Amino acid sequence: MAFSRTWNAAYEAQPADTENISLGAGRIRDLKTDIQERLEIDHFHAGDAQDGEHKKLTLGAPIATPANVANKGFLYGKDVGGKIELHWLDEDGNEIALTAAGSINAFPATTSMLFYQSAAPAGWTKDTTTLNKHIIRVVSSTAWTTGSQGSNDFDATLGSSPTAGGVTLTAAQSGLPAHEHTYNKVVTNTGSGAIGDSGFAANQPISAPTTGGSAANAASSHIHTLDVNYIDVIRATKD
Repeated sequence: MAFSRTWNAAYEAQPADTENISLGAGRIRDLKTDIQERLEIDHFHAGDAQDGEHKKLTLGAPIATPANVANKGFLYGKDVGGKIELHWLDEDGNEIALTAAGSINAFPATTSMLFYQSAAPAGWTKDTTTLNKHIIRVVSSTAWTTGSQGSNDFDATLGSSPTAGGVTLTAAQSGLPAHEHTYNKVVTNTGSGAIGDSGFAANQPISAPTTGGSAANAASSHIHTLDVNYIDVIRATKD
């Protein structure tokens, strides 16, 4: 906004002590106009109930971090990478960057998070090398370990149909050890003796009435499909 007059040392020196008194009314009106023009940048000044209230807050050119003062806080713009960013300084000198790269700076630098999208948000860097095709394991803080763990990626383990084959079980493992069965053998009587006078067949137990027994332990193969549903996320780190 262009002002009617430049407010500088020369302006503040007016009117001169020798200026004609008849110019006083004009000087007073000019001063009112100059003050109003500057107040209206951020304030309402329409002669209604909103007069003096803020319509916006304009922060000027970036400044260096101010010195902290007891019981006071400062809100200001500071240059970060060639861009003005909003900062807060508390009475203890703790400076907080409130904005970064066009967004609210809600997370400290190096914060790592997962995002359900293909690209990292503004101000974040996507991890494209370390954690590819991984699952998530939730642990207590004492068991947390940095970096990639394990050796098999997601697709090779849970996104396929692996075959478990060539497994040989012992008789004890199978639950079917070697065993025998007892039976009666049918024999033919030729007709001699009291039992077989007419030459009919009779059940006659033999002296060793078992089938004999053995255990088989051949290997077998089985397919287990693990093609589970999943979603893709990315890991990104706050710049």
